[in-house]
Amino acid sequence: MSIQVICTPYGPAATERLREQITVLKKGDPLAPVTVVVPTNISGLGARRALGAAGRGIAAVNFLKLFDLAERLAGRQMAVKHKRKPVSDPVISATVRRVLRANPGLFAASASHPATEQALVRCYRDLRELSHDQLYVLAQQSERAADVVRICEEVRNTLDNRWYDGHDLSELAVNALESESFSGILKEFGPVIIHLPQQVSRSQGSLVSALARKTTVAVVVGLTGNPNADAAALESVDRMGGE
Repeated sequence: MSIQVICTPYGPAATERLREQITVLKKGDPLAPVTVVVPTNISGLGARRALGAAGRGIAAVNFLKLFDLAERLAGRQMAVKHKRKPVSDPVISATVRRVLRANPGLFAASASHPATEQALVRCYRDLRELSHDQLYVLAQQSERAADVVRICEEVRNTLDNRWYDGHDLSELAVNALESESFSGILKEFGPVIIHLPQQVSRSQGSLVSALARKTTVAVVVGLTGNPNADAAALESVDRMGGE
């Protein structure tokens, strides 16, 4: 299946496009399930209220973030089979501190400073989406870059046996979608609408692409007409496999 992309301005126009897609995907059955993937819980609440205020029925419409969607697909498998729990920022911060104490490298002079820890936590989050080859190329750029990559990889190796993040969950969800045993769960989701995507990561994009091979997926992408403002949304559409 291909991904249908609907471009729209933000605001009431975007809500109307969402309503139209829900109506089309329900195919005349008000109780047919439809899943709307939103960038944040707040935006999901806003979309639900806007649809309700317009007198539009939202029965059997489920609003989820991409992380929540991946967790419903693979969270139980991650917990039961792999014995891992979702990682939090405090856990990552504590692991960064541990790695810095053991081998601070170029950060020896500032290893105990909170700003160093916070910067490395952000780097860890960003670098999780890079492949091993990309990390290798990054590490060749400078001695400091090599140390950042080393620290982030040590943090990842420390967390790997007990914790999982959004990247891990998305990858496992992609594998789960290839299993026939998940067809029942997909029926519960129904067709999926990605509403106003903002910053879809590489692993999340792969998840949406895999989902589109199993069920109907539409993307309502908000555009302003300004190339700089629209860059993140358009990149997100590209990562999901939309055109």
